[in-house]
Amino acid sequence: MLPRPGQSVWITDELLADSFHRFVNASNANRSTCKRYGSNVPGPLEAKRRLAKRRMMGLAASGGVAGPSFGALFGLNGPARQPWTWEPPKPAKQSLEPAPSEPTPLPQWLSSFEQPPPEDEATQQPPLEDDAIPPIDFVERYLQRLESIRDVEELGNVWLEASGNPQNTVLLSQLACMHFIETGRHTGFQDLFHFLRNPRVNVPEAENMKTFLTFAKLEPLSPGDLKWLLGTIRTLLSLGAMVDSELLFVVDAIGHVCRNTYSDPFEASSWLVGAYRAIWDGISQCKIRSVDKLDKAIAQKIAKDLAILPCPPAATNRKTLDNFRKEPHKDPAVFRFNVYRHAWPPSYFVKEGNFASYLASWVTELNESVLENGATSSGLSWDAISSFLESLGSVRAPKVITRTARYLVSGRKRARPDNESGKLLNSWYACASRTSSMSTETKVDLFASDRYLAFRMDPLVAAPWLETLEPVEVCSVWLHRWLPLCIARENSQLKPWSSRNKIKRGYMEHVGRVSFDPHKPYSHTPFFWIIRDLVKHDMPYNGAVSQAAHLILRLYGPMALYEFFKKLCNESIPIEDPRPFAPVVEKLSDENPVLALKMYRRIPRLWLSMCPKLPIALIRDGCMSREALFAMLKKRDVARKTNEKGGTDIDPGLKRLHDELIHLVAFAFADQNLSASQRFRNVYYCYIYLSDRQAVMRPLISKAFVRAAITKSLENKEWVSTVKLRWILRLVRRLEGSDVADTLDSLIWQWRGNVIMDARERWDRAGFRRPSTVTMARKVGLFDHDYPRQQRHRGIRTGKEGYVEKLLRLRAWGRLAKDRSLIKSEEDLERVSDSE
Repeated sequence: MLPRPGQSVWITDELLADSFHRFVNASNANRSTCKRYGSNVPGPLEAKRRLAKRRMMGLAASGGVAGPSFGALFGLNGPARQPWTWEPPKPAKQSLEPAPSEPTPLPQWLSSFEQPPPEDEATQQPPLEDDAIPPIDFVERYLQRLESIRDVEELGNVWLEASGNPQNTVLLSQLACMHFIETGRHTGFQDLFHFLRNPRVNVPEAENMKTFLTFAKLEPLSPGDLKWLLGTIRTLLSLGAMVDSELLFVVDAIGHVCRNTYSDPFEASSWLVGAYRAIWDGISQCKIRSVDKLDKAIAQKIAKDLAILPCPPAATNRKTLDNFRKEPHKDPAVFRFNVYRHAWPPSYFVKEGNFASYLASWVTELNESVLENGATSSGLSWDAISSFLESLGSVRAPKVITRTARYLVSGRKRARPDNESGKLLNSWYACASRTSSMSTETKVDLFASDRYLAFRMDPLVAAPWLETLEPVEVCSVWLHRWLPLCIARENSQLKPWSSRNKIKRGYMEHVGRVSFDPHKPYSHTPFFWIIRDLVKHDMPYNGAVSQAAHLILRLYGPMALYEFFKKLCNESIPIEDPRPFAPVVEKLSDENPVLALKMYRRIPRLWLSMCPKLPIALIRDGCMSREALFAMLKKRDVARKTNEKGGTDIDPGLKRLHDELIHLVAFAFADQNLSASQRFRNVYYCYIYLSDRQAVMRPLISKAFVRAAITKSLENKEWVSTVKLRWILRLVRRLEGSDVADTLDSLIWQWRGNVIMDARERWDRAGFRRPSTVTMARKVGLFDHDYPRQQRHRGIRTGKEGYVEKLLRLRAWGRLAKDRSLIKSEEDLERVSDSE
């Protein structure tokens, strides 16, 4: 009989086994004649059995899917009343601790007498022994005895009696600390410091120093108590009686305590440096825990604070320095170095105890992974390195700076401003120049200890350090370190050192004879003396002129270089390297384009592509015509070089630079205050020039056409031709895409319609009766910026000068250079030649 729907059926393993065999043979009518094969013999029965097994396994594994009916499972033909699903038995949850076994109830024949009811566990109390004392009474009795204690010796006697139970040791130590804090408010904290220094009564787990610093942050200490506090902290750390959490709190709170004691910021900072030194000395002297096992967060917190704190005066006495060597922790530089070394472990190979190798590793790390705030993710910053250099003093700092620079110069490649070694050295000298040891008063030569270091770098790399020197000192360093190399490069037969000494004698005569006026700029004068002496003694000077010009531009600006350039021109000294003078031409282009043009013409190798502001300024001010500008471009064409066979080779890089300049010139032409036809002709001239040279057209040329022929005309209420508009839109579609062209077409159509309607309203308002156009309205002066003007009669013809002018324009274009149809006589040809 099948179970009712309300009953639950538990499917066991025996039931599953029985149903399995019934399920296999349910579809076989003649079961008695079927031969059973083994599991290893393939056959139809084995296939059916395996299929049934897979079905049963799926039935057993699926918890939420309904299985076959109960009747069909046992071979019955009747329909099932209720679908059944098999669920695996849920294992009982076992607790980590075994449940306590409860006593079984007594039999009935043993429970005839009445048993007392069991008491609640909360109300049961353990029996009291003779020597046991309740905790509350114990604390009260301990506090009563603390009231009469005045020093640590009396506390020791009470401690022996009360600390019998180890669980109460932390509580008793904390209560004793609070007692000494309360009594120390009136009599001083010497007894408290004696208590903290006693490892028997001051338990590290009690964190009593944390408790006292919390009190000291609220109430200021006296200078004597602050001194005792720093000594106590160092003693506790040397004994290993302070946990990491308490030490981190001490590092965070000690600065607030020092500022509460001293209101003067300088005194507070000095005491804070002393506090960090006491903390680090205690950590270094601890024999229980090595400083290498210190939490890195503590070292980084101390290092970040030391980076912004002023350094105490460095020792210059020889005896004091010897004492520092005996006790390294007293040296401020060694102290900062040890803190930085543990806070920021080097990422590259370093020599242990070598300042320069560690500094080189930190400088490399700062250049690679610096963040927006000028520091790395771990807190390493340029301020930290500058503070370390400050702690070295003026005696050791220059040597360390030079040795670090030697580590930063990598390989045989010369350090330049654009390579990796040059960038590292530039950052290093910029950091070193901010220290007091590199001030203008010290006048230290960083290359005195290693003269070959200067030969491995460009002088511009050391520009941050050279800026701290006077011009005469800069020129002297350049004369000693870099000028011999310039002479040897141009003429290897000359001995650079003897040449340097010869120039040095003349230079020192100039320096001793001339008195400088501090109110007049004279930064370029010492360099000019050296160049003039080189020319006087028939020595190579081109490399020296180029290097001196770069230095003057970097250190003193473009105007000082312009004065240097004028003196060179007065002495008729040619300039071979135009690169440092291009920024001067651009600087003068903004202020005086005519003066910039004169300087450009005096430097024969200077290209317009190196100073693109010059042609734009000339076009803006109207100082040069289009024909003269393109003649100047053709005269100094950087894209074409004459080869050995007499032809021309095109440099792709220079050609691209030249083409970009033509695009800029075209856009400058488009914004001129000329008529629409003149602006369009100038831009179209640039377009033809680029087409003849087979240059790549960029979107800037289409923007120039739109500005010259459309937008500026519509701003001036001028008519825009439909034919010209269609041609420009086709060009925009080809260079900038269909979307830009369609948008521009819609905007210009609406804008031009507004201009037409405005002209028509003004025409009707003026009382004219004939049909109006924008051009007619402008001719009669209906707009505010127009005035009535007359049209030239059509019968007037252009004279012979007009033909010559047109011929000049055509011959400037490359593809029309052979067009001689306009030359009607020999006089025209002579005029063209004279004009060229």
